[in-house]
Amino acid sequence: MTADISCLSSRFLKRRYFSKGLVTLSIFTGLTDFAKAQNNFRSDTILHKEIYHPQQYYVCSPNVAYCNAWNAEKYIPQKPLDNVHFPIGKMFTLSFPKERPTLSLNDQPLSFAFGMLLQFDLGGSLGPDDPERSTRMSGIMNFLRRARFITITRYKKFELTASADPGYAGRSTESLFQLDVAYTGFRNTRVELGLTQPRVGMDDAEANGGSQFLERPAIIDMIRGIAGAQTRLGFGATHWEKRSYVQAFVTGPQFGDRKNFQKNQIGAVLRVAGRPWFTKDNDLHLGLSSSMAFHGNNRIYSLSSLPEMTLWQQRHYLKTGAIKNVNNIVQAGPEIGFRWKRWVLKSEYSLIHLNRGHSDSEPQRDLNFRGYYIAINRTLFGQPRLYDIKRAVFDQPFAALFNPATGDWGALECSGRWSVIDLNNHPGENGGIRGGKQTVWSAGINWYPSSHMRLMLEFNHIIVSRSNKNSHNLYGGTNNLIGSRLQVNF
Repeated sequence: MTADISCLSSRFLKRRYFSKGLVTLSIFTGLTDFAKAQNNFRSDTILHKEIYHPQQYYVCSPNVAYCNAWNAEKYIPQKPLDNVHFPIGKMFTLSFPKERPTLSLNDQPLSFAFGMLLQFDLGGSLGPDDPERSTRMSGIMNFLRRARFITITRYKKFELTASADPGYAGRSTESLFQLDVAYTGFRNTRVELGLTQPRVGMDDAEANGGSQFLERPAIIDMIRGIAGAQTRLGFGATHWEKRSYVQAFVTGPQFGDRKNFQKNQIGAVLRVAGRPWFTKDNDLHLGLSSSMAFHGNNRIYSLSSLPEMTLWQQRHYLKTGAIKNVNNIVQAGPEIGFRWKRWVLKSEYSLIHLNRGHSDSEPQRDLNFRGYYIAINRTLFGQPRLYDIKRAVFDQPFAALFNPATGDWGALECSGRWSVIDLNNHPGENGGIRGGKQTVWSAGINWYPSSHMRLMLEFNHIIVSRSNKNSHNLYGGTNNLIGSRLQVNF
């Protein structure tokens, strides 16, 4: 077994070149780890490792003269905890697969894994603040956005996931985030039943701990509440391949205190995506997502949108007010994403259709609302966002542990986003809705001192149109928000 190695360097050795240097490299890296690296990457990549730098190997393009954290396309992390096993009594062993504490029952296919996600947000308004607005935002706010504690019990091919969240994200579901059973015995397939979280669209499919911004675009946050979002009673399956992804769920109501439209709800979520073209430097993602809720008994429904920074909780800029005689809701829209080396561009468009019944023997006008966003991201140093076929998204950057002495600075990325949501439909006409239109320009920077910690800083410029005859948004206006987040997860 051989490989083409272009450079191996350290602070104490001059640069040397090897045409078939596996034996030489294995002195520093070990045959097992290098074999894994060779299997994962093409033979024309460069593998580089500092002798006094045991955290990872860097993987760069062949034309890179010196491979380091600023230009590496992928890291192969060293995981010393993978080989750590502590016996606990005669029954259990403590290990750390994927750096997550796991208790395993000796000689039995039973294990208990424990995880955590903590997010603390701090920020405020830079104005101008309109005192006439019912959603006035001023001062400095801080709160615990998420405090998620996760337990995963595995027995053979079955997984029981239980997760509580006493932070802000869990308030609407009485602190319960997830409670479901999954079967993983089929190839590249996960079947789930319980209080789960079907994903609607590409941005919703990103992990909460790895999203580009503090919050999702307004349109994504809205559509996920139709038949998805967390703690949703559901049954479905997800299947993935290198070039394709399919998710289908039948869902019911969300857990917690739900009013009117959510009661006894039956719905569905479908997401289909493909990666028709990919190389070492590029990934093209194309997809379509849809969700629907069926009722057929003239219920009351309303749509509203928070600013894309939830420092002021439950203070909406846009509201349609009560929409009567709603029978069914159908949402659908395309998604597209593209990666070129350290750049990621993604966009989604969504249309929400409200089918309405009769009122006083008169048919009601059906309504359509829409929204979209375009986001761009660049990883400055650290492993850039790469495509995750299991979720059909571009995953968060990988960061080696911050250590300037060895040249490790973690990972740093910057992002920009343009987001629009329009809750106006036939305004001024009989049966029309004036919910308002919101545009948000966002810019953010995220630093990962390690793969388990993140610091975020974000700026939002919000433009909201005035909505005549809608007291909630009578004047419209603009605002500028700045927010930050400290995150710890494992």
